[in-house]
Amino acid sequence: MLVKYTIKSVVLILLFMFIAGRSFAQKPKDIPKPRDTLFFTNGEVLVGELKQMVEGRVSFDSDGMSLLTIKAYKLKGMRTTISILRIQTTDRQWLYGKLEPANSQDSIYFNDGTQRKKMAWNQISSITPLRKHFFDQLDGKVSVGFSFSRSSSIGQVNLNANIAYVTKWLQTELAVSELGSIDSSGFSRDQETVQLASFHYIGNTTWVMAGLVGYQRNEELSLDHRYQAALAGGNKIISETYFDLLILSGISTNEEQSVEGVSSKSLLFEIPLIVRLDYFKFQHPDLQVSMSNAAYISLSQAGRYRYDGSIDFSWELVKDFYYTINLTSDYDSKPADVGSAKVDYGIVMGISYKF
Repeated sequence: MLVKYTIKSVVLILLFMFIAGRSFAQKPKDIPKPRDTLFFTNGEVLVGELKQMVEGRVSFDSDGMSLLTIKAYKLKGMRTTISILRIQTTDRQWLYGKLEPANSQDSIYFNDGTQRKKMAWNQISSITPLRKHFFDQLDGKVSVGFSFSRSSSIGQVNLNANIAYVTKWLQTELAVSELGSIDSSGFSRDQETVQLASFHYIGNTTWVMAGLVGYQRNEELSLDHRYQAALAGGNKIISETYFDLLILSGISTNEEQSVEGVSSKSLLFEIPLIVRLDYFKFQHPDLQVSMSNAAYISLSQAGRYRYDGSIDFSWELVKDFYYTINLTSDYDSKPADVGSAKVDYGIVMGISYKF
């Protein structure tokens, strides 16, 4: 009798321990995952997941709503939970850590794990969370346009896409553009550009090393194709909340062929000077301007100078959709085909989607 009672007691104790163990094991799952928090100037608070802050806009996945795009000037601070953010300041420094709210108005604490320092919210130019998932680090814009005239039976198609991928040590950007014509003879590839560029910022400074590879086609300048590669260095000489200016120079090499089949017999070397400017204004009107200019001085052909430039204007129509105007200009003092045009320029309008 005593043995049966003892066995029953042991079984009950083991059963109790199993149930209790499962309860304790499941308890951590009930603990809510820490969330990022945005603090607005009007006193409102938003909880969710920070995607990034770039070009004066904060991308935020709200728990109560969907993915939101918030203008940075409406915020007075934030609290982040991800361990590593890449933060660019207006005094042109890179910081790696997380952000915590401060008690004073328009201030925030930066914590890199070893020290915690106070800084003004408007000192922050951009924020990029460094996550493990590939698609979380992608950012970009796609623009398309189409025009057609019945009287001439000529249509024109344009496509522009810009995609960026950021890690702690490298920022990679892909730019693609296509301008083509449609008529009775078919589709004509008038202009094409593909460029892949990678940038590495040295230490916590704004000094940068860059590598670029690209492809170009321009029938107006009698260029069938140009394959180009470049190594460059430079500095982001201005880094404000709504304004960035980057200047690069180095050495580039290319191989090209004209529409008539005339090709460079060997690699051509040039000295590039690249200027990139971005400006963002979100109040009266909501405007974004991006400018890219590249001048090339030939080392292989005396007296040859080239220029490629573009300016993009964007106005937001509805959330994430923009009306865009793109101005382009190209110049080559010595095109491959004698008698070909030296200058080409154009204007393209379309609708773009930013993701």
